Amino acid sequence: MRIQFVNLVRRFSLILLLMGSTMIFATAERSKNVLYFRNDTNEDIVTAVGYLDGSNNWVFSGYWTIGPGHSVEVARAFQRTVYVWGRGLGTNAEWKGEKLYTVTRDGRKHGFRTWDTGPNWGTFTYSFHR
Repeated sequence: MRIQFVNLVRRFSLILLLMGSTMIFATAERSKNVLYFRNDTNEDIVTAVGYLDGSNNWVFSGYWTIGPGHSVEVARAFQRTVYVWGRGLGTNAEWKGEKLYTVTRDGRKHGFRTWDTGPNWGTFTYSFHR
């Protein structure tokens, strides 16, 4: 009888451990922001983004060419602060800020503007418009 009880306790402990692991991984999966850029202009734009990745490294990547009225996923960030840059391909209108960072792909520096996605995790869209 005691052996059956011990086996039951072990099985129950294993189930709790597995459930806890699943909950931890599910929480980690939700604890990031999915970031989109949307082009609300009447011309193609080229964009770049800076964000904190899952390894706690700042990443500055680009470039995405986005047509008028379209959106594209650009990052999965692990912090609410994101850096944004864009330029219109027809008019050279530029969406920039004072934070100068280098895009990893080509080593070019751009002035990025700061985008605060807020305190909650989720899916966010930055709209480029004039």
